[in-house]
Amino acid sequence: MNYYLNKLMTYHQVHQMEREGFSIQKIADYLVMDWRTAKHLLSLTEQEYLNEQEKIPGRKRSLELYEEFVKEKLLLHPGTPAAQMHDWLKEHHSDFPAVSQKTVFNFVHSVRGKYNILKAKAVREYCCVAELPYGLQAQVDFGFYNMATTLGKT
Repeated sequence: MNYYLNKLMTYHQVHQMEREGFSIQKIADYLVMDWRTAKHLLSLTEQEYLNEQEKIPGRKRSLELYEEFVKEKLLLHPGTPAAQMHDWLKEHHSDFPAVSQKTVFNFVHSVRGKYNILKAKAVREYCCVAELPYGLQAQVDFGFYNMATTLGKT
């Protein structure tokens, strides 16, 4: 369901429950929202609510200018990690801002989600090892562990 349509339906549910005689706290509990939000929605007419929804600005992303570049690279190489993408952005764009790796990671993740570019997963094959005759094959573990003797010495 559309995000804004869902919010509009919530607005109408709040008003419907208020007409049915529910208290603000009961409305808030039923719709799992803060009572202040329910009270605010009740104070607005539908037109005021729609105007308020139109005013909500989207956040400006610092890497929006590079979205097309990232999209093209991800389409060519879907398994590209964000660290590699960060390096490519620095190499190909001299005006690339100094941002943290986490910012690039979040941006690459959002581009993947927006254009439905899935990261290729490494597939590990499992199979049974053929039974070999006794003594033909050995397994060695080169790890170490200091064990105590019966006298308590290591």
